[in-house]
Amino acid sequence: MRKKYIIFPVFTALFATAVYLYTAPGSMFWLDSGRFLASIKILGIPNPPGFPLYMLLGHVFTYLPFGNILFRVRMVSLLASVAILLLVFRTIKFIILDKYKFLNHKQHQYNRHCEDSERSVEGEISEIALPAERARNDNNILILLAGLFGMISLAFSYTFWAQVSNIETFMLVALIDLTVITILILPKPYKLELFVRLLIIAFLMGIATGVNPVVISVMPAVALFTFAELKRLGFNRFSFVLLAGIAGTFLIYAYFPIRAQQHPFINWNNIHTLNDMFQQMTGKGLNVYVPELERVNGFTGSPEVFFKSLGHYFEVLFPKFTFALIPFMLVGFYALYKKSKYIFWVILLTMTTNILLSSLYLSGNQENWYLISDVNAAILTGIGYYFVAGKLLKVRDGKKIAVVLSLVSLVPLVVWWPNLDRHNTVISDDYVKNVYKSAKEPSIIVGSADIFDSLSYYNYLVLGYKPKVLPVIDNLLYLDSWYSDNLKLNADIIIPDRSKFTFDTGFEFSKFLNDFFDLNSKKYHVYTTFPALRSKIFPSPFQTGSLTIDEKRFKLIPQGLLFEIIPLNDEMQGVAAPDLNNFNYIFKTPGFPKKRLTFLEHVYNTEQTGMVNEYAYSFYNLGDYFLEQGDKDKALLLYKKGKDINPNNSEIRKRFEDVSNDVIPKGASASAFTRAPLGFKRYKSKTLGIAFFHQPDWNIQEQKQEIKATDPRQSITISMNLSVKPANVSADKYVAAAKNTYGTLQNQGKAKIPQAEEAQVKVWQEKSGEQKLQFFLFNQNKVLELLVSPYDGISTKLFDPIIYSLQF
Repeated sequence: MRKKYIIFPVFTALFATAVYLYTAPGSMFWLDSGRFLASIKILGIPNPPGFPLYMLLGHVFTYLPFGNILFRVRMVSLLASVAILLLVFRTIKFIILDKYKFLNHKQHQYNRHCEDSERSVEGEISEIALPAERARNDNNILILLAGLFGMISLAFSYTFWAQVSNIETFMLVALIDLTVITILILPKPYKLELFVRLLIIAFLMGIATGVNPVVISVMPAVALFTFAELKRLGFNRFSFVLLAGIAGTFLIYAYFPIRAQQHPFINWNNIHTLNDMFQQMTGKGLNVYVPELERVNGFTGSPEVFFKSLGHYFEVLFPKFTFALIPFMLVGFYALYKKSKYIFWVILLTMTTNILLSSLYLSGNQENWYLISDVNAAILTGIGYYFVAGKLLKVRDGKKIAVVLSLVSLVPLVVWWPNLDRHNTVISDDYVKNVYKSAKEPSIIVGSADIFDSLSYYNYLVLGYKPKVLPVIDNLLYLDSWYSDNLKLNADIIIPDRSKFTFDTGFEFSKFLNDFFDLNSKKYHVYTTFPALRSKIFPSPFQTGSLTIDEKRFKLIPQGLLFEIIPLNDEMQGVAAPDLNNFNYIFKTPGFPKKRLTFLEHVYNTEQTGMVNEYAYSFYNLGDYFLEQGDKDKALLLYKKGKDINPNNSEIRKRFEDVSNDVIPKGASASAFTRAPLGFKRYKSKTLGIAFFHQPDWNIQEQKQEIKATDPRQSITISMNLSVKPANVSADKYVAAAKNTYGTLQNQGKAKIPQAEEAQVKVWQEKSGEQKLQFFLFNQNKVLELLVSPYDGISTKLFDPIIYSLQF
C-alpha cells in the first residue's frame, strides 16, 4: 500500500479529534472522575487500586500552558484515542497484507513479512485477497477503505467517543493493550528480538498495572505467545522477562508510600506497609455483596451478578456500534479465522478475557471496562468490510458499491451525535454551585454517595468555590480510621474518640456522627445532604437511612440541597429558618433537569436520576417544613415544584396527594406523618413512649405496659414490653435472668438493631415445631422486650420494618 495514502488515516484521526473537542462536556461527569482529577492535581491516592500511573501521567499534563486543568487532563485520553485510531488502521492493513500463517508448529518458524508486498499483487493477499487480475490501485483503495472503516467505526462508537472526554483510565488501558497486541502479531523475530520484545511487553504490563486492573485482559494472549516461543527464549531469558514485569510493578507502586508520607487530602488507606499496599492493590473494602443495602460491587461471587453482567455486554454492544456494523464484525471473525488462526486467537483471547473480567468484577464503570473489546471489535469490523468489499468487486460497478458501503461506518456518528454532543452540558458545575451556595463559611458538609464524593473533591481541590467549606464522606468517617486520621491532619476538626465504638451498628453510626456534629459545631456551620440521611450503611427499612439526627441535640433546617444542623443550645436556633434564596437553583445546561442526558452506562443514568431527585426532594423537604408550620398552601406549591422536576418520583406524588386530601394534617402534628416511609403509618404510644412505623392495615392494640401489633391475616404478632434495667446489671446478666420462656431455647446471641445501643435475641421452639423470636433492646436504662410469633422466613419481611424503625 502506497505511503501517500497515509494522509487519509491522519486526516480521519484529526477529524475525530475535532469532533471530540467540539462535543466535549463543559464540565466533567461523576463516579470516579472528580476524585481522579482532584487526586491528579495534588498527587493523591484515590480509591483502590489507586491508579498510580494515571495519577503521575495526568499530573504531568496539568503543566500544559493552555486550557483549564480539566481540559489538560482530558488530553491524556484524547492523545491516547488518536494513537488507538492510527494503530487500528495499521493493524487492519497489516492483517490484510500479511500472507503468512503464524505458529506453524511443524516448521516452528515465521517468514519475514515484507512491507512492500503490494509490488506484486498476484497471489500475495492470501485467502481474503482480491483476484490476481484486479488492478493494484483497486486493491490499495480497498485496503485504505477497510482501515478507515475500522477507524471510523471505533471513533464514533458510543463508549469510545464518550470516554475521550472523561477523566478515566480506560482510554489509556485500551492503548496499552492494543500496543501489546501490535507487538504480538509482528513477524516472528530472531532470538534477540524475541527477548527484547518480551522484555518490553513485561515491563510495560508491569507499570500498566498502575492504570487499571482490566489491563490484564491481554495477558492470556501474551501467555500464548510466550508459551509458543518458550523453547527458543530459554529459561534464563524468560527469568529476566519475569523480573522486568515485577520491576515495572514495584516501580510504579512505589508511588503509594512516597505520597502517603506527605498526607495529601485524598490518601486512601494511608499506605505505609506492604500489607497496606496489598490491600490497596486488591481493593480492600470494595468487594461487597449486600443487595438489601443496595451495595453490590467488585468480586461478588454471585452467579446471578455474573450472568447478568455477561448478558449486559451483548445488550450494549449492539447500540454502541449500531446494528449496521454488527454484520461486518461477525464476517470479520470468520475472515480472520480463515486468514490467520494465530491473530484470531490473540484477538479472541483478549476479548474473551476482557468480557469475563468485566462480568466477574462488577464495577460502576462496567460498560467502560469493555473498551478493550470494542477496540478489537473495530479491527474485526475493518477486516469484515474488506472481505465483503472484495466480493463486491467481482460484480458490475462493484468498486462504486464498495465505496458507498464504506459510508456505513459513519452510522454511529449520525446516531450518537444528538446524545454525545454535550458541549453545553455543565450539570456537574451547576450542581456544585447549587449545593455550596447554601453553605456559610467556614462550614462542614457531611455527604454520601458517588456524586457528592466525586464533585465535592473536585470543588474543594480543583474549582475552589467557597474554599472554607470542608467536605466529609459519612461512611468513610465512621468506618475507616485512615480517613479520619488523614482528615485531622488536613483540617482543623475534632473526631470522636474511636476507641469507644465498635463500628457495627446503625445506632453507633448515628451516635458517632451526632458526636462529630456536636464537637465541631462551635467552630463550623454544619450541614448534611439528603442522600446522607437516606444512605443505608446498615440495614434500615424502605427509604429510611442509617443516620438518625439526635433531636435532643439538633434541629434540621432545609437549606437548598443541604440541611443545616443547628445545635438546640445555639442562640440562632430559635430564629433559624430556611433561606428561600438557597432554592433558586441555576441551571446552565439547556432543559435540565426536566430534560435529561442519555447514557448507555447504567450507573450514570442512576446517578443522574439521583441528582434530579436531590433537586426534587429539596422542595419536598421545604414543603414538609412549611406544612409543620401550618402553611398548607405553600407546602402544596413546593410539593408540586418537586413533582414537576421529577414526575416519576412516587414518594413526592404521594405526599402531594396526601396533603391535598388532608390525610396528613398541617401543623406540628404533621411531623410524625412526614417522616413515615412511603405508604406506612407511624404509631406512637402516649404512655410508653414507644414509636414505630407499620403497614397501614396492621392492627395495633395497647394495654397497660404492652403493645401488640398484628397483621390483618393474624399470621404474625409482635408483642412489646418496656421495663427498666438496674444500673448495676449488665445486658448479658439481664437477658440470662429473664424469666419468660417459650418452649425450648434453640439459640441466642447478639443482634444489630438500629436505635438500640445493644441488642440480644433468643430463638425458641415449641413442641409443635413453631419458632418464636425474643428480642431484648437496650437503650441506657431502658429495656424493650419483643416477642415475634411465629418466626419463619416469610414473617421476617413482615416484622423487619417495625423493628428497624423502633424508637424508645
